[in-house]
Amino acid sequence: MKRALILASVASMIEQFNLSNIELLQNMGYRVDIACNFKTGSTYPEEKAKALKEKLWAKGVHSYQIDFARNITCLRSNIKAFWQVEQLLQRKDYCFLHCHSPIGGVIGRIAGWRTHTKVLYTAHGFHFYRRAPKKNWLFYYPIERLCSYRTDLLITINQEDYDTAKRLLRAKKVAYIPGIGFDVANDRARALETDRKKKRAELGIKPNTIMLLSVGELIPRKNHREIIAILSGLGISNIKYVICGKGVGEKELRKEAERYEVRDKVCLLGFRTDIRGNNELIENGVNGTRVQIGDKKAWIKAIRKWIKVDNNFSES
Repeated sequence: MKRALILASVASMIEQFNLSNIELLQNMGYRVDIACNFKTGSTYPEEKAKALKEKLWAKGVHSYQIDFARNITCLRSNIKAFWQVEQLLQRKDYCFLHCHSPIGGVIGRIAGWRTHTKVLYTAHGFHFYRRAPKKNWLFYYPIERLCSYRTDLLITINQEDYDTAKRLLRAKKVAYIPGIGFDVANDRARALETDRKKKRAELGIKPNTIMLLSVGELIPRKNHREIIAILSGLGISNIKYVICGKGVGEKELRKEAERYEVRDKVCLLGFRTDIRGNNELIENGVNGTRVQIGDKKAWIKAIRKWIKVDNNFSES
């Protein structure tokens, strides 16, 4: 039977982005294996990672522990992870490897090259982008450029990354998929439908309170800090900024809320299973507003605009 391996640095990337990929491959006649770090680094609690492994096993998918470190500079851990991936590729003779996440992408492609395994890489967002810090271009871009020579198919999920890959990288083939996407007609989507009044009451948010919601890992790249910084400048007292997610930046975000004296306006909910977000496909001025990072006035103007669109808008 044909075999394929899906590789990611953390377990959450398997369940959030790859269950459909597994199903598609199985329908095409492949036996699918999964390799990631089920133990550490994920936004998933231990019990959820364990449940994921059980779910995969029930689908006939074998799971393998790879001791990825979340930080690419943790060389000892990631060298160990590299040897684990390379040995797995040598033992199983996969037709191809589909890797995700920056660390999984680097290690997977090097191991694929050394074992003569075809490699697909889905980039969930390059760290080097327009107006990104220079250090990102100096560090991440050269690594991605080198790895691109060993990439049979590079899949990008936004137009900027696609243009960058075509212009600056050297993958054999580059594809563009407009966002990860979510089928709103399927059972999982219907299961996430929520009574807004009931959910607000559950979270302790009063009916006349304006709720801003962010869904994303608590790391600097998600930029929750910027919203916290401008809350005091909005001039609106009945507002709550709710953040769903876990990550290493939680303590720093709490400090920022204290610093800007908006602790009562910031609510960190941790990992949630009842809220889902999508940061793609915003039509500027129609279903959202694009704002330049660091432009405080533009942030305030945009937030106030969309608050006024809501019929529940009120100030106290």
